Amino acid sequence: SGADALAGVAASPYAITAGAATGGSFNPANYNVTYTDGALAVTPRPLTVSFAAQTKSYDGGTTASFGGYTLTNLANGDLPGLTGTAAYDDRHVGATKTVSYSGLALNGGTAPNYSVPATPIGGNGSITPLSKITWTGGGGNSTWSNAANWGGIIVDGSNVLAVDIPAGSSVTFDAATASTQLNSLTVGSGGSFVMAGSSLGIAGNLSTP
Repeated sequence: SGADALAGVAASPYAITAGAATGGSFNPANYNVTYTDGALAVTPRPLTVSFAAQTKSYDGGTTASFGGYTLTNLANGDLPGLTGTAAYDDRHVGATKTVSYSGLALNGGTAPNYSVPATPIGGNGSITPLSKITWTGGGGNSTWSNAANWGGIIVDGSNVLAVDIPAGSSVTFDAATASTQLNSLTVGSGGSFVMAGSSLGIAGNLSTP
């Protein structure tokens, strides 16, 4: 006698009880038979984890969404859940970027019966340019490089297509800003835009008062 065929990891090891040997020409009366019990160890079944390609619009950060995963090597119709974190290799726009998945953990009733890799898993993803951003800053710091002036987003590289500076706002494109490429820059009436360092390219329209 022993455990059920679907015995899980949690209660392992399971006792294996031997007794009442029979078979062939064996006659128990002719022998002094002793039995030694055994044990069945059930260890977690290793799973292979893969992720679908991620995509997002530029938001100034490296966080990627955690989802689109596939668990391979499951048994008995089990379907545990998976949690973890995902991050792009950097914050910049790109069509072929690396996404790293780490802190993987299974959840659900059958989760203890499986294991997932402890080391980060690599995947693919892309970040598309933000179509437009509007200056929200003001007060004592009017520098372009200050992310707080853009609602927390850094505007540099080729990460944003169009910039809108509202009427009456004064903006200084300072040397602390990395080289930036835009499709368009619009400065509203009564506003000002000062180039004080670094490099700014505008492929399309520049409109200032």
